[in-house]
Amino acid sequence: CATSSCHRQNSANHEWVQNFCQLIKNTVQFTCYVHEDHINEALLHKFYGPSTMFDTLFWPLTLLFVSSLCLIITWSFDKCHVWHDEKTIIA
Repeated sequence: CATSSCHRQNSANHEWVQNFCQLIKNTVQFTCYVHEDHINEALLHKFYGPSTMFDTLFWPLTLLFVSSLCLIITWSFDKCHVWHDEKTIIA
């Protein structure tokens, strides 16, 4: 397993690596996350939880639906009559 932390100072990186080595030595068994396409690489911690997929899909789709609904309501009341007039200025 590998850790993704990277600190600005070399001593902080060295300390982080030492802590990681101690974790591996002291822990007989721990969970790693492996991608099926990259079996030679593993992560010790997941970066994204289950709520990430919800947030990734729900909020953009909700915004798209509400925006589309607002445009349809606006179009149903106005029906673009403003653009059919010969006026060049909308007032």
